[in-house]
Amino acid sequence: MGHGYLITAGTPSLNLMEISKHLRIYPNPCSSGCRIEITNIEPGLLRLTLYKSAGYPLKQVEQIAAGNTTTIDLDLASLPEGMYILTILNDQKIWKECLIKISSL
Repeated sequence: MGHGYLITAGTPSLNLMEISKHLRIYPNPCSSGCRIEITNIEPGLLRLTLYKSAGYPLKQVEQIAAGNTTTIDLDLASLPEGMYILTILNDQKIWKECLIKISSL
C-alpha cells in the first residue's frame, strides 16, 4: 500500500506511518471496486471524492461515520483503467491516497 497524506488542522507536521495505521484501502490496485477502512475516527459526516489524475472530480460519496471504525465500499466498475486520487474529508482531517484501477486481477 502506498503512503497517503493526512492533514489535520493545527498540526505542525505529518506522520505518514500514523496515517497508514488508520487508513486502509484494499485491494489496490483494483478492477471493479475497493473497500476503505478508517479507524480512530470521530463520529460525523465523511465526504469521499475520487479525482482523475488530471485533477477533476469524477465521483463523490457521503457517509456518516458512526463509531471508531468506518468501512466504505467504493464501486469503480464504470470507470476506465487509470490512476485516481481519493480524498476523504471530515470536520478535522483530510486523507489523500492514490488508487489504481486495472482491467482485471
